[in-house]
Amino acid sequence: MQTKRIVDGELLIITDENDQHLLAIWEQMGEEQTQVILNGDITLQVSHDFEDELMGLATVSNHIVIEFSGVNFISSAGLKTLLSVQQMLEKRRDTSLALRAMNAQLMAIFQETGFADLFDIES
Repeated sequence: MQTKRIVDGELLIITDENDQHLLAIWEQMGEEQTQVILNGDITLQVSHDFEDELMGLATVSNHIVIEFSGVNFISSAGLKTLLSVQQMLEKRRDTSLALRAMNAQLMAIFQETGFADLFDIES
């Protein structure tokens, strides 16, 4: 299935071919850190767009905080993207990746896959 990307300033909206909202990624770059707010599920269908955005951010930002309050599911491809971003950041000094505001359902995915131990997860 094809996805469409709609960019509106700091907001990226990913839709399917019928313009159904799949994932919104809002990026707010500050002097100290970049905050990313997600709304929608990180499925295999949107994983390529998710990876493109986060890997791009990791090249220009040393401190990234991702808020997952609007996410109920993340695919294995989405988990791989987070791991790749963390590994990219770790190659440079004074960098960090923090995951924030996960609901119980999403936290369970991280715990069941062992990824909860790999990331700095904040309440």
